[in-house]
Amino acid sequence: MIARQAPPPRPVELAEYEGLIVGALADRGGSASRREIVAAVGEAIAARHGPADLEPLPSGPPRWKPRLGKVLTRLVRRGWLVAGSSRGEWELTERGWAKARREEQQDRSV
Repeated sequence: MIARQAPPPRPVELAEYEGLIVGALADRGGSASRREIVAAVGEAIAARHGPADLEPLPSGPPRWKPRLGKVLTRLVRRGWLVAGSSRGEWELTERGWAKARREEQQDRSV
């Protein structure tokens, strides 16, 4: 039998961050600074971050932090976050609030 090398660790899927971002914004009244949301999401998902997420990028931060910008873009496209809110501020839309309520109900039913 030929030994095979284990596949490289995969980073947390971007979809896993979506509910955490929406929930963190809802917990803060619907809007907050990027810095505040990154801290809240990092705390909430710390146990699931693996080596691929924690690997420092050449620019300095661990891989997972810049990936939140991609998630922000996805959430804006879905209409959950306000497009063009002031730089560094993230804000829920009405659709985002509806998503936050659905997530909260799912959490309660589990």
